[in-house]
Amino acid sequence: MPPSWSYCGTGATEEDPVGCRGIRLGSEGKCLAHMSPSDQQSYLNSLTPGAGIDLSGTTITGDVFSQILAKLRATPEQPPKFGTAIFDDSVFIDDVRARGAVFSKGCSFKSAHFHGEVDFAGARFSADSDFDGAIFASEASFFDAKFEGKSLFIGVKFFDVANFTASEHYELSLMRSEFKDRAIFARVRCSTVISFLSCQFNKNASLGSIVCLVLILNEAEFRSDARIDVAAKILFCRRTRWDIPTVLRLRYAQVYLTETVLTQPLAVVAHPAPFISYDLPVDEDIPTMEDPSVSVSSMEGTDASFLTFSDVDLSDCIFAGAFNLDQIRLEGNCTFRRTPRGWRQVGLFPYRWSSRQVIEEERRWRSLETHSSSLRDGWGESPESHDEVLGLARLTEIYRQLRKCREDAKDEPGAADFYYGEMEMRRHNRTLPLGETILLNLYWIFSGYGLRASRALSWLLAAMATTIILMMGLGIPDQTPKQEIQRVQLGNTVKTVIDKPDPELTLAISSRFTSNRFEKSVRVVLNSVVFRSSDQDLTTWGTYTEMASRFSEPILLGLAALAIRGRIKRG
Repeated sequence: MPPSWSYCGTGATEEDPVGCRGIRLGSEGKCLAHMSPSDQQSYLNSLTPGAGIDLSGTTITGDVFSQILAKLRATPEQPPKFGTAIFDDSVFIDDVRARGAVFSKGCSFKSAHFHGEVDFAGARFSADSDFDGAIFASEASFFDAKFEGKSLFIGVKFFDVANFTASEHYELSLMRSEFKDRAIFARVRCSTVISFLSCQFNKNASLGSIVCLVLILNEAEFRSDARIDVAAKILFCRRTRWDIPTVLRLRYAQVYLTETVLTQPLAVVAHPAPFISYDLPVDEDIPTMEDPSVSVSSMEGTDASFLTFSDVDLSDCIFAGAFNLDQIRLEGNCTFRRTPRGWRQVGLFPYRWSSRQVIEEERRWRSLETHSSSLRDGWGESPESHDEVLGLARLTEIYRQLRKCREDAKDEPGAADFYYGEMEMRRHNRTLPLGETILLNLYWIFSGYGLRASRALSWLLAAMATTIILMMGLGIPDQTPKQEIQRVQLGNTVKTVIDKPDPELTLAISSRFTSNRFEKSVRVVLNSVVFRSSDQDLTTWGTYTEMASRFSEPILLGLAALAIRGRIKRG
């Protein structure tokens, strides 16, 4: 306030020594509300386009405001142009029609009370505009308004429709504002941040086709129908409350669903094409926004039983702390991080990670410096603090719940990778009994937990090849033994006994590996794979080799069949 200006004080009482808070126009003058008609007209006549105005605390009628706008026009066809406009604590008792008005040096409507309709459609705010604490009793329209500075609507109450359609902002803040009726934010663009922190939407919130760098919905409450279409680089939904079924259609966004409160279903959907609003495509040209895919970064503290993801990237998502993960719905192409590619070497032995989906929590655990460099190679940067790494028991539980959600959706192939992750975390858990750890390691070595058909088949072929070699070298006799009839005298009785001696192998080693003996060995081995005994006479070594083959090779064949079935089964 200029030094020569002061509060009017007209109507001051002992309880309210200030009285009217309108600004005096001069050190001895009265505020606009208490001027005589002639003085009021004299003040209005002094206004010129671009003039600064301070009518704080003044009650302004529609007629007076219309005259102010008329004096601020260079010509009747041109819009009114304000300099610095201050209307703090002012009361507008009639409609405010400032369509196309230009506020060239900023404006302030702090705690202003608008009783009638407010129309700032097409207005231009060249500097910061402040509507903190304002009350709009009737419809408020900022259609096609341009805010080049910060636009602050903190703690504002909209009792009727709030229309911000097609408005453009540098930074828009509506923190702690309350929308009693419809809130329309269609085709809104913002160069930086739009904040709806702690806002309340009581009826038909339309946050459709919003384009901005960051959108903040932290602690906002949606109590009625809501349509939300957003193209933003980051979307914060910390402690956001959804009391109605809602679909978040997103583009570009990295979403944080931390401690989100869901009492009704919420679907997070990656929209494949630019949004269409009022039959026109929405301009998404904001710097640093390049990849239109949608990713979710956190679900900590969120009840997932009402949550659906469709075509979103979950590579970096933190599932730890989420509730009812087994009830989450994953639709479309929801992608996860995958194991590192390529061959590596541990000591003298080469190996490669089998391709599968992994969650971010496992990646952090794999990247720990406590693992050898060869084992953590390809798993990214190690977390700065070990507090960010979950224990294996919790990792096992997360994988188990994700597996169950895919199984409930009748997607066995999708559940397979989560089952593999669950078993991996169990295998590495040193708190399990030794016997269980040994079984898990054998299960992993021979078949990849019943999920790696190639591994089981490789072991089967190796076992069959070994059995064939043993049969050729030790198991197939070189001649079929003939039956012998012997007379055995037992006391005064003589009995005739028919005996058949054990088959013998007398061939030289160099003569044992022939095509004929190979064919006989293959027949024995193929029979043993299906639990059948061949009619081939075998040596003692051959008999025991066949018994071992009939026990081990069908198991390997069954593991391979189980792995193949798991990859092709649907429901």
